[in-house]
Amino acid sequence: KQMKSDSSTSSSKAIPSALKELDYQSKPWRWHALVLVGFVTIAALFGSFINWYLTTLLGFDSLGSMAELLEVAFGKQVCNAMGGYMRKSKVFLLEGYEMAYQNGWDLASREGQLRMVPLRSGFIRSYPSVASSAVLTNMVYNGTNQNDFGNPHALFSVVLGGAVHQHAYGLDKNGSLANPYIEDPFDHVTGRVKDPDRYPQGVVGVDRTNRGFQNVAHTSAPLFELVSGLQEGTFRYGSVYYNTRMNAMAVDGVVPIYEPSCGVDPGRKTSSGLCNGQVQRQVGIFTVAYTLGVLTDTLAKMFLKGGFMFYVERSTGHLIGSSNRALKLHDGSNNSIAAAQSDDQMVLDLTRWVLDERTAGAKTWQAVEAGTAQATIAGKTYFVYVCDYPRFKLAWIGVLAIPWDNVMEDIQRDKWVTLVTGMAIAVAAKLLLNILQGMTKNFLWQKVVHPAIDKAAERDLEQATEARISRQVSRGQFEANTLSF
Repeated sequence: KQMKSDSSTSSSKAIPSALKELDYQSKPWRWHALVLVGFVTIAALFGSFINWYLTTLLGFDSLGSMAELLEVAFGKQVCNAMGGYMRKSKVFLLEGYEMAYQNGWDLASREGQLRMVPLRSGFIRSYPSVASSAVLTNMVYNGTNQNDFGNPHALFSVVLGGAVHQHAYGLDKNGSLANPYIEDPFDHVTGRVKDPDRYPQGVVGVDRTNRGFQNVAHTSAPLFELVSGLQEGTFRYGSVYYNTRMNAMAVDGVVPIYEPSCGVDPGRKTSSGLCNGQVQRQVGIFTVAYTLGVLTDTLAKMFLKGGFMFYVERSTGHLIGSSNRALKLHDGSNNSIAAAQSDDQMVLDLTRWVLDERTAGAKTWQAVEAGTAQATIAGKTYFVYVCDYPRFKLAWIGVLAIPWDNVMEDIQRDKWVTLVTGMAIAVAAKLLLNILQGMTKNFLWQKVVHPAIDKAAERDLEQATEARISRQVSRGQFEANTLSF
């Protein structure tokens, strides 16, 4: 028993050393463990890189296509943004014409034209981009009547915006062949229009100016031609021109004036076209001049992603507005400038690309078709959106160019963020798993493995001790038997 006790004590003293060595060898900082962790970490980084490549880089073209679709939608939004601004003129003219019909005002008479002045003045004051609004009746320009209106009953009434709000009208309230052009400022205190017939017939007075004969039929001849033969209540825009009074590019909106009037509703006429049982005849035009500075202002304020946009009139190729406020739209003689003659290099490069490179044989703005494409301008790639603006028969065309790098900048930036983030997450996850693995392993070794090994070692020692004692007893008995023998 004493021998068994001594052997057990000696063996148990050796067991902790073995266990300690075993525990030490299983630590994560041992070289063989570090090699394994390094290999697994490299594998994790490589796997995250491959995953990033497959999900991001291979999808880059798809994202680029999506970005292009978004740019198309953006281009449409930019092109359609002018609709709200240009629609004001149409609403104003049709509403004003209908109001005259509802109130029974004869727009071919002094009284009827004067009653329309507050409406026109209010519109001009509400929208500073409106230059003027005119009612011109009983006049015609046929190319030969330079010094008269071609009608002895010619009447006109023009409300002028600008620094001085004025009402211009014919001196003869009943109309005449060469009715003098009178400029009459609105009352500077009340802001209201003055009575044009406050003086005796033929007397100008001291507070208004006689400009003599001004052939407004001649200057407005394109508008008379534009609406000639159009149905009552039809709206049109004229060609773009430079308005010297407002120092801006402008365009005139116009509706025809008929007598008798049935307003803007064609349902008021009979199937044969009679109005109040009478055959209508066109007696004049109702116009509003809208400056296109609002077009440039609108484009300049828009978020074009570092891009550039300009509008051109199809029929003439003249510039009518751009996102560059400093772009010249007229020359020293106040004539419109063609896009191909602009002093802006970007306009010239885009015009050359649209007319010469984009579509073979286009050559003129009238032949240009709307669409999208990528263009290389001065060595830089651009997303280009060419849009038609056919509303109100305007026939304008816009060219929007956005640097392709700006289109893809978010995707370009995000792909590297995705790579760094993904790899950081992969490494962090690996380290966390290693820590959890080590903690779990240590816990199990302390609670399960070590006690099991200890018990197994005790059993081995007990068996060894018992075997030794048995051998010693057997040897003692053998020796005793030998002596007795």
